[in-house]
Amino acid sequence: MLVHIVMITFIAGVMGTGAGGFLGALFCRDSARLTGLMVSFAAGIMLSVVCFNMVEEAILPENAGRPMSILLVDAGIAVGFFMVWGLNEWIEKVRYAFAFSSGGYVGAKTGSAGDVSSGWSGNYRLLTAGIVMILAIAIHNLPEGMVIGASFAADSMGSAGLILAVVIGIHNIPEGMAVATALTGGGMDRFRTVLLTAASGFPTVIGAVIGWRLGTMGPVMLCLMLSFAAGAMLYVVMGELIPEALDMWNSRLIAVSILLGMLTGLIIIFA
Repeated sequence: MLVHIVMITFIAGVMGTGAGGFLGALFCRDSARLTGLMVSFAAGIMLSVVCFNMVEEAILPENAGRPMSILLVDAGIAVGFFMVWGLNEWIEKVRYAFAFSSGGYVGAKTGSAGDVSSGWSGNYRLLTAGIVMILAIAIHNLPEGMVIGASFAADSMGSAGLILAVVIGIHNIPEGMAVATALTGGGMDRFRTVLLTAASGFPTVIGAVIGWRLGTMGPVMLCLMLSFAAGAMLYVVMGELIPEALDMWNSRLIAVSILLGMLTGLIIIFA
């Protein structure tokens, strides 16, 4: 089972981020509308998994004789939510720490050909920003891996964990593209860019092992892990995926895509 979890999270974390790095290194641009719809659809699926599977499993974990205290579940959700919020605040600070020191910003497109290094005093600063972003995203991927591991611990069939792994893998692609844009703009060759970007997803595997180990230590620990995972995913959906989708394409179709994602998630969970 653990080998199975490691393989799945490796694909979601390392290969998902690496795929984004590959696309970013090659093209440094994407279809904003299509990506916005994909991201919002993934957000809808994740909402279904959190609300109709993870929270339910947290309240009544496997092998538990009675439901857990709802206050315990609430506390776990709050801790997960605010921990990931704090990590994202820190990521934003380190991401732009170098950006405005020279009057430029990561991903700037002020040049006629869309040169991401436009507005910078030198490529070194952009390269440094990309490396710092790799470290920040690597730390951010640890709790995401714990979410997948806890989901597998709660479901012997592993359907919820597999769904979350797919959604997190999709979520990692634009993160990898952002890092690759900075690194290639800073002068790093494409091979090293893809390699380093993929490496930033490896903590997802470590987090999955931790989440699974803790989740198999008994009903109370499983309740806490699932509650934490639910809170973490709620922030990813509400604080990252939906705002990111709206930034890409500010359209009512984003709401429709979220709804379709939720309906698809219900079918996957209960079909």
